[in-house]
Amino acid sequence: MSQFHLEKDGVSLALDDRGRLTTLQTAGRPNLIRSVRPGFWRLFLCRIEDQEIPVLPEDQATPRIEVGADEITLTYPQLRCHLGTLDIALVMRVRIDAGELCWRMTIDNHSDIMVSEAWYPLIGGLADLADNPAAQWLAWPNGAGLRIPDPRRWVRQAHSRYCGADQFEIVAKTHYPYPAGMSWCDLHTENSGLFLACLDDRFRNGFLTAMLESDELTLGYIKHPLIHKGQRWESPPYVVAAHAGDWRWGARRYRRWADTWLQLPTPPAWLTTWFGWQRTILEHQYGEVLWTYNQIEELCRHAQTAGLDTLHILGWWRGGMDRGYPDYDCDDRLGGEAAFRKAIQAVRAAGVRVMPYINGRLLDVTSPYFKEHGARLAARTLIGTEYRENYPFWGRGSLVSGLGRLQVQHGIPCAACEEWWDEVEKIVRQVVDYGTDGILIDQIGGMLDRLCFAEGHGHDRPDEAFTTASNHFLARLRRHIKADHPDFALGTEHFTDMTAQHFDYIHGCGHGFHPGGHAFPALTRYAFPEFIFTNRDGGYDEVAYRQHAGFAMLNGFRFDMSVYRCRGSMADLPEYGRFLPKAQRLHRAVDNLLLAGRYTHDDDYKLDTPALQHAGYVGADGRLAVVAWNPTGEAVACPAPACDRPPESVQNLDGPCPAAATQNLTSEQVTIWVFGRKK
Repeated sequence: MSQFHLEKDGVSLALDDRGRLTTLQTAGRPNLIRSVRPGFWRLFLCRIEDQEIPVLPEDQATPRIEVGADEITLTYPQLRCHLGTLDIALVMRVRIDAGELCWRMTIDNHSDIMVSEAWYPLIGGLADLADNPAAQWLAWPNGAGLRIPDPRRWVRQAHSRYCGADQFEIVAKTHYPYPAGMSWCDLHTENSGLFLACLDDRFRNGFLTAMLESDELTLGYIKHPLIHKGQRWESPPYVVAAHAGDWRWGARRYRRWADTWLQLPTPPAWLTTWFGWQRTILEHQYGEVLWTYNQIEELCRHAQTAGLDTLHILGWWRGGMDRGYPDYDCDDRLGGEAAFRKAIQAVRAAGVRVMPYINGRLLDVTSPYFKEHGARLAARTLIGTEYRENYPFWGRGSLVSGLGRLQVQHGIPCAACEEWWDEVEKIVRQVVDYGTDGILIDQIGGMLDRLCFAEGHGHDRPDEAFTTASNHFLARLRRHIKADHPDFALGTEHFTDMTAQHFDYIHGCGHGFHPGGHAFPALTRYAFPEFIFTNRDGGYDEVAYRQHAGFAMLNGFRFDMSVYRCRGSMADLPEYGRFLPKAQRLHRAVDNLLLAGRYTHDDDYKLDTPALQHAGYVGADGRLAVVAWNPTGEAVACPAPACDRPPESVQNLDGPCPAAATQNLTSEQVTIWVFGRKK
């Protein structure tokens, strides 16, 4: 069998005459391909009556393969599927550049059917990087990040049970942007890895995928050409690189690319040491009034007693939480607009900031706005229907949650519609006018996993309607608001690197913002240490609250105290209320280095205590804080972190610690060592 070789910069790539990947290797290391798969690509075609028509490499004629000095090219002049031979030309190029493999694909469609999906590159038949499957991990960018041991076992758990064609392969995938916060992954051990990234600076819809075919592991990407007859699609560049070191190599490589487009926000100064908020709904979706405007001052006192200096207020408009969007008139049932303004002024006079909530992408289908504008602005599916979502809430009864099905239905405006963004800006300015300190614009930091096939919305392609367009209009929104109100804090829910650059803080949601489930927010904190995040799901009640609190402090997250699912206040959680001032004191005792410093993981020190979780933060003055959290149920003796800096102090949740070579961390204790600048 003929082999086509490409070798440069210590990297070797080999294909057989069928275009199958047989070798991916770096100098002095084993071949990363242990099993030759049918190919490193596949396409899907789509028509209304048959929406997933596979075009597979094993069904094709032998490709033309050309090898140059640093690039190998595969060409298929035509493609085959069960419909027959189609006039679709496919060209794939793999180039070695600075020790990395850069993959590109071009499709020319001269057929009468749409080319809908491009699965490429698919790096399959991957060898294990460690003898013990649990000693290799997949760094996966869902939410704030996951680090998954034994990736094959994890992919097996993605079996659809009923809905998917799992007899061919089991597919785990995540959409970028959202719920994936970044567009890269890394299969790694403690000292080597394989990095994959899609470097698409238009941020078009796509998936990272991990698949098992006959229990062979494949990592790759999926994009959506969506091209018809006479159209061409050129992929963004994909990078595949074998490397020394762990997941941090991938984080640094991805950040170097992100720096080519990233516009880092400058948050208001007060936000850099912001400790957290009390998140409270005034009126709920099903009509229950939980708090009135006149009780906002009471909420303020409850928050202050627990050390919180910010109120995040939801359901403050007529109709209540997740109802009536996008109309945000104050509700007479709660006391009327004058009472709302008075309460905000009183809270701010007491030294507590106010950041109300609005939603940035939902339209109540019964609202006057939707009735007038909804049909024109609504994003539409491939078959022309409007998207619908609902977020049901209920109280103690059964009519709303059960037989009545009274949940509010929401339409989704296409994010490429300038008219919609004009409306969002108008609402933000309304909230500014109330005299508030900031805002949370819900969902638009993520929730971008949609295509829009409607015409007249301002997007050229369906896969740019929510991604590329959101990036453009969020930049405009920030520019307009900050021009008039530079100290007003703009925030959103969900993390994606593309959207985070337009906000001062991110309200965490999804994987990695709470402990458990392979949570590994170091993935995001290391790649993007500048962004400010809250935690999530840790303030509902007092169940395992010390675990949630320790996890938040370890990762520099602000406390999201959403008592009783945002129905209560800190007065309902007395133990948590006594704990939070201790956490706040600890932050202040180390000069807020965990909040205002730069997250560096353990780059600046050594600490070999596996039972503990720990991380480092470097302040603007060059000092280093090392935080260690004991998530176990037993006390753990911890030596002082080793580093080339002079020690300054040791603190824990109970106060200053005596200078000692070893600190005893009781269960759920948080201890912080502070070191001076490097000499």
